[in-house]
Amino acid sequence: MNHRLKLFAVWFFGYVICVCIVLACFYTKSLILDDLVPDLSSLTGIFAPYLTALVAFWFANSRGGADETNERLPYLVAMACSVFYNMLLILILTSVFFRTGEGLVDKTLKTMSGISTLMAFLVGPAIGYFFGKAKSHENPSDVIPSDGQKGKLPSTLGGSLPPSTRPPG
Repeated sequence: MNHRLKLFAVWFFGYVICVCIVLACFYTKSLILDDLVPDLSSLTGIFAPYLTALVAFWFANSRGGADETNERLPYLVAMACSVFYNMLLILILTSVFFRTGEGLVDKTLKTMSGISTLMAFLVGPAIGYFFGKAKSHENPSDVIPSDGQKGKLPSTLGGSLPPSTRPPG
């Protein structure tokens, strides 16, 4: 395992463990639903400056045109962030089976929305890195139709616009 991945793992799992402790307080009813977002916000404020830098620089420093070997480590970071994000939200939603109260599902979904906003710093760079980068063969301007005119999509692929949507001129 490379040193950057080890350092990321220490910070990431430290954060995950702390979030799990807060969730354990929530599940044991020593923390009410209305306090969950503020408490996780405080916790995130402690970790976010460091984890944001680790995650952002991890993807910013990845080499363009990387082969599958070079893609493995950023993939592991992105997968860890994504799994944690999704598991956190699933755990919060499943709390409705163990708690009671009026408007519980609505309040839980609002809480999940707040927590999702808090976790954006963790999953945003990963999603942006893997889904925001385009490979040359995925760029529509690189499509070379059968008539040989690069940059112009054939009409069967939507290359011609209906009269109402054509730009003026």
